[in-house]
Amino acid sequence: MLNLFSNVRQIVLFFSVWIAVPFILPYKASIAQTTLSPTFEASQPNPQNLCPVDLPEAISTILSRPEFRRSRWGILVETLSTQKNLYSLESDKYFIPASTFKLLTTAAALYKFGSSWQIKTSIYRKNNTYTIVGRGDPSLSTQDLDNLARQLREKGITKIPNLVFNHSYFQTPYIPPTWEWQDINFSYAVGVNNFTLNENTVNLELLPQQLGQELQFDWSDDLAGSQWQIKNETITAEVGKPYNISINRIFGKPILEIKGELAIDSGLDTWEIAVLDPLKYFQDSFRVLLLNQGIYTINEINTNNIIIETNLGDEIAVIKSDSLTNLINITNQESNNLFAESLIQILKAELKTETGPEALTQVLTELGVNPEGYKLADGSGLSRHNLITPSALVETLKLMAQIPEADIYQNSLPLGGVSGTLKRRFLNIPEQGIVRAKTGTLTGVSALSGYLYGPHYEPLVFSIIVNQSEQSSSILRQGIDEIVLLLMNLRSC
Repeated sequence: MLNLFSNVRQIVLFFSVWIAVPFILPYKASIAQTTLSPTFEASQPNPQNLCPVDLPEAISTILSRPEFRRSRWGILVETLSTQKNLYSLESDKYFIPASTFKLLTTAAALYKFGSSWQIKTSIYRKNNTYTIVGRGDPSLSTQDLDNLARQLREKGITKIPNLVFNHSYFQTPYIPPTWEWQDINFSYAVGVNNFTLNENTVNLELLPQQLGQELQFDWSDDLAGSQWQIKNETITAEVGKPYNISINRIFGKPILEIKGELAIDSGLDTWEIAVLDPLKYFQDSFRVLLLNQGIYTINEINTNNIIIETNLGDEIAVIKSDSLTNLINITNQESNNLFAESLIQILKAELKTETGPEALTQVLTELGVNPEGYKLADGSGLSRHNLITPSALVETLKLMAQIPEADIYQNSLPLGGVSGTLKRRFLNIPEQGIVRAKTGTLTGVSALSGYLYGPHYEPLVFSIIVNQSEQSSSILRQGIDEIVLLLMNLRSC
């Protein structure tokens, strides 16, 4: 059944799979985080009464544990206002930052555009030609698109002789070439385009049937789901059967192979799948919405011509995104890759640079961030080709604390024990909500960078990155969180 009007919104915390053979399953989006439950060696200074001079030994005790012997750590801790260095470990060496890289992308967008900036999607009319101009709004929903169709109907329009989809604002569709091919079939690695709709994501729902039967599957939006073919090799299993569903795309074909068993008592199993052809999905959806308003289109045209809005006629309908404040909140709180990649492409379009990384570097340099401190491959941190030093992350955080909209930037970061990707971390401590930081996770990579407002010491800025580890994400997060707990308990002594 057509469910065109569902507004697909997912909270995405991605995990990138690092394997050489055809994948079984990229980690499904998971909000679960490890609750802080620190353990300390007897020789370590009492964390409830930690002097700055004791901090190096206390951190060394954590890093020297057997489980971290193969891991590579980069750490920098400084005071925010006086910029006193409290601890440094390979802080000028390059590391893969994972999603902490979003700190740079959102900083550049806020610094360049300001907090009240919005993204427009417009329709222009000139004679018998109606041109819809998309500008990469990653938050555009079916409801928003329906609003655009209603504006046309309210102007008495019932027929559109020529409908032009002008998608020349930036390159479309765009998927960073250094992303792993397995990832791009799922919601955390969707392509960026001018006409994003419902975050270019559709839900695939699997439901157990009678014992031994194939699972039933359904799409949350039939227009998006119809772009995929399903090869169903699933079985409804007995009660208590361990979960082992996997989804694999047949390389180069629009076919998803679903394999495995789902226990009969498991209930609905939902996967967030990338829309295969985002532009077609947008066009098909808009056509249906226009028909629902009694508006018929005769010819539809795609064009990559340079946008000269004065030549497109009058703007007769427009919708705007939320403010940039809300957009960067989603980017950082949810670690939303699509929003980050949209922002870097918008920077490219507005600054008229050849690539997104060039635009990002230009703005960050204006802000004062040393370009020698990072190497860019995308805007979200999903690429393993991104490199950054802990020093560059700390430098960015310090510089953003000095701009007029510093509070907006800091408030966009997850709050320990309270919100976003830190909601389930730093729970078992007397005072919650004193850590504002951006998380980062890839296989073998874990990171946390941000601000800390401890109860007994001046505000800190920090970056902790661990690379090249064979340990699970939960173990790596545990080590990072214990270091942050030490910082929370610093005292002037």
